[in-house]
Amino acid sequence: MKTFKKSLAIVLAALMALSVFAMAASAAVPEGYFPIHDSDEGLEEGEFYATGMLLEYLQRMRTQLGEDYILDAYYNPELDQAIYQITYKGYVGEPAVFPDMYVAYIKTYVKDIDEDLIAVKTDEDTVEHGDWFIDYAAYSANIEFAKSMLNRYTYQIGAISKKLVLTAKEDGSVTKYFVGDSMYDTYMNIIRVKHEFGEWTITDEGHSATCTFEDCGYVEEGAHVEKAIDYTVATCTVGAVYTYQCIYCGKERIDQRPAPGHWWDDGAVTTPATCTEDGVMTFTCKATGCGETKTEPIPAAHAWETEGAVTTPPTCTEAGVRTFGCANCDETKTEPVAALGHDWGEWKVTKEATETEKGEKTRTCQREGCDATETEEIPEVVVKVNFFQKIINFFKDLFAKIKAFFQNIGK
Repeated sequence: MKTFKKSLAIVLAALMALSVFAMAASAAVPEGYFPIHDSDEGLEEGEFYATGMLLEYLQRMRTQLGEDYILDAYYNPELDQAIYQITYKGYVGEPAVFPDMYVAYIKTYVKDIDEDLIAVKTDEDTVEHGDWFIDYAAYSANIEFAKSMLNRYTYQIGAISKKLVLTAKEDGSVTKYFVGDSMYDTYMNIIRVKHEFGEWTITDEGHSATCTFEDCGYVEEGAHVEKAIDYTVATCTVGAVYTYQCIYCGKERIDQRPAPGHWWDDGAVTTPATCTEDGVMTFTCKATGCGETKTEPIPAAHAWETEGAVTTPPTCTEAGVRTFGCANCDETKTEPVAALGHDWGEWKVTKEATETEKGEKTRTCQREGCDATETEEIPEVVVKVNFFQKIINFFKDLFAKIKAFFQNIGK
């Protein structure tokens, strides 16, 4: 974090140095921006002041720039934006915007009213009815742990506790807040008023009780604020059991968590499988103190050859046989080898086709040992005759028929 702050400061310092060269006598702060003061001393209600990293940055940069430079900061609440402006020997630089991370450290001053300032006690043994005190139990059920954590902020808590302001609302209720750095707002829930409660009315959703101190009448009511007060460590088969207790009314609640289950390792072969009998794989739970085991079968299996050997070659029409041997025993298995199919040669014409008769062609399998043949018909020859030849043929045929008619009459 220190390195980050240092780097960021160097970058912003460079930006500021560059802005000096852009100074102009007419530069002015835009409308809507109000001064950011270095502290809340002497401020009026609603004015702004710097805290935390922003204040550290402003102080450090003023030291680095030197006495001839004036560094002022301004805040626009409507835009939620902060800017800075450098003045050098009467010349005013153009305003530049702060990184957004610094805006969180700009606070609005709330005027303190002396009679509203309440001291907050940090020693629970001295707390009496009506006192404001640090309720360590609200931070953790382990009181010693809560003290050790919160004691890191003893100085800061001591400082801001003097500015714990009580403000009455219209309905008569009281709200509390810190005037100071917002990083301590998270501890507001551990600042409480001491009351002496009687018997609690307790439901699953919440609780209520009335303070029994004379003339007090304060009623505490709300949802349970639970802290874990006990637990049992989970095993593989039984889930953890947490016991919670409300830090105010004491109501306890049991939370039975589901069992997480075993955390199995990758397993080890305790009985190797053979060609005909299953083996055993044993898994052991890795959870501390468990040691539970489970087993899974390793299926029996032959170690068959990858390629095998052709023990019966296939023919054109019949399948062959490929035989595989087991590397671990004498067992074998077979697989069919597909029939080869015929290796046909070229077609040969064994009978020419004519105009009136079909022809025939034959081909023979070329594979050794096979004499299979295949025969197909060749269609009749179709003679193409042109149109004029058809007319001549028609009249020839007609004259032949007339001649034959008259010859038959003469007989």
